[in-house]
Amino acid sequence: MEGSLIQGIANGVPTPVAMMLGGARINFSSPQEVIDSGFGTDWASKVRTVPTRAFNMIRADVPDDGTLVQGTGGNSPVAAIIGGARVNFSSPQEVIDSGFGTDWGSKVRALPARAFSLIPDRIGDGTRVKKAGAASQAGIVGGAKVPFASMDELIACGFGDKRMWTVPDRVWEALTTKIEDGTRLKKAGWSSEAAVVGGARVDFHTEAERNDAGYGGVMLQYIPARVWDAMTTRIADGTRIAKSGWSSEAAVVGGARVDFHTEAERNDAGYGAKPRQVVPVRVWDALPRQIADGTRVKKASATSQAGIIGGAKVPFASMEELIASGFGDKPMWTVPDRVWDALPTRFADGTLLKARDSSTVWRMLDGKKAGITGPAGTVWVVPQRILDAIPQG
Repeated sequence: MEGSLIQGIANGVPTPVAMMLGGARINFSSPQEVIDSGFGTDWASKVRTVPTRAFNMIRADVPDDGTLVQGTGGNSPVAAIIGGARVNFSSPQEVIDSGFGTDWGSKVRALPARAFSLIPDRIGDGTRVKKAGAASQAGIVGGAKVPFASMDELIACGFGDKRMWTVPDRVWEALTTKIEDGTRLKKAGWSSEAAVVGGARVDFHTEAERNDAGYGGVMLQYIPARVWDAMTTRIADGTRIAKSGWSSEAAVVGGARVDFHTEAERNDAGYGAKPRQVVPVRVWDALPRQIADGTRVKKASATSQAGIIGGAKVPFASMEELIASGFGDKPMWTVPDRVWDALPTRFADGTLLKARDSSTVWRMLDGKKAGITGPAGTVWVVPQRILDAIPQG
């Protein structure tokens, strides 16, 4: 049936006309698309009818891996289907270097530009890829390129019996190395499993933890022990998390868990539309509650902003103060009013402070400041008015 035109019929009601390309059904949206795809003005005489049930059972939209395609109209590049995705080529040499031969032009199949653009460009998980200009190989895991340092790593991760697809150097370099949230991972050679949450590896200590967090039915993907060990375990700021088995939700802000007491708090802080990621109770309970120094926060119901310095909230009276204190290029994280109001305003003992236009460094102790020389450690810049309001001890 490859290259044929088909149409489903059920109770006298037709489906769109489609062509078979690389084992897939590519639907046409108009007679002109059929003509532009090379079937001629007499295309209607070439259409074979099949039951709609059978028509719908044929995989749609994405041809088999290894198929070369190009959208009609002259504006689409030649592309290969690799890992269920469209990998565009930028030159004839890239097509050749990717293993399609010098006669690649005879292998290209035309399809409507509309259908071409509908083919995803994210290479599917479990795909084994190779860099055209080198021996480098990788597996696609959670949408990311996970390079293998050896054939032993490749085999241990289950890619030894998978077909290897060569991609242009340009494409290889552009592949992300950040494994996407929601991916279930296993450390090759070990029983350890984890989920990726907020860009971090969140380990499961038991099957119950894994299943209660909703990952029991998620595809398990292996990564080299080396890659596993190198992954951060710090959940990224701005991640919305939920406590497994509970209704409790929170955001990670400055490395800390900032709980939401109501849906309104969550939504007002800008987390209502973010994906809800479940973590084990043990992980939830272990998250710090103190927002890290250097974090820029905003009060949900107001324009008020502050920096966290020495564990304390330092409100800025203007954007000039904020920028002068070094927070201008930091991401701003919104917290509920309740959390903002409860943030401490007393600097932790040992915090080092200075004003922007002064060389004097002050060390905090028991809520008082004392001038020092030869400070060791981070010196935080705060507005002069903040320093002026601290008693000298």
